[in-house]
Parts: sequence; C-alpha cells; structure tokens
Amino acid sequence: MGKNGFLERQRERDQKILDAGERLGMQKMWDYIQVALRDPDTMGKDVFGRSRVERLFRKAKELADYFHLAFTTDVEADKRQEELDGLLREIWGEDLSAFYDRYPELKKIRYDRPKKGWVE
Repeated sequence: MGKNGFLERQRERDQKILDAGERLGMQKMWDYIQVALRDPDTMGKDVFGRSRVERLFRKAKELADYFHLAFTTDVEADKRQEELDGLLREIWGEDLSAFYDRYPELKKIRYDRPKKGWVE
C-alpha cells in the first residue's frame, strides 16, 4: 500500500457502500415480509400481529448479525456459509440451492493461495 493510504481508503469507501446497500435491501425485505405476514390471503387466519412480528424480526436481526461474516472475506466465512446452508437444508432438504448459487454476486473463497491475515 502506498504511503498516502489511497487503496485502504478506497476499500473502506467501497465497504461502506456495500454495507449501505445491504441495509437498504434488508429493510425493503423486512417491510415486504411484514406486509405479507398481515395479509389474510397469504397467511389465512394466522396473520401476525405486532408482538409476533417483533419477536420474528428480533431473531432475524440476531441471525443477520451472526451470519454477516458469511458474506465477507474473513477466514471463518466459509464456516458460517456452511452453517447457514445446514439450517436452511432442515427446511428445504435437497431442494436447497447452494450458497453461491443463491448469492452469485459473491466471489468464491479460494484456498489454493494464502490470503492476508490467514495463517499459513
């Protein structure tokens, strides 16, 4: 990295943009899911009220915080990806699409060369 830190500042800026996009996308989906949970055509007589929605989204926030690592280049990212797939497989079984099929925009983690911060 150069003395002026240009590349580091650029990476930080890029990460802030990605984080903002993630927050916007999550909020949109949360809004849509809440509306769907209140829709009798979707939920029948079992529509969600405020307390159920709050419990659901509290848990969803915990999961988002925990599994965020799966969407990074952290050395532990692949473990979180596998853990998330395992939980989803309990629901979808063999019909579950693999992590990188569901998130094709992410670069696959490569293990054929060391990455900065990884222990060799």
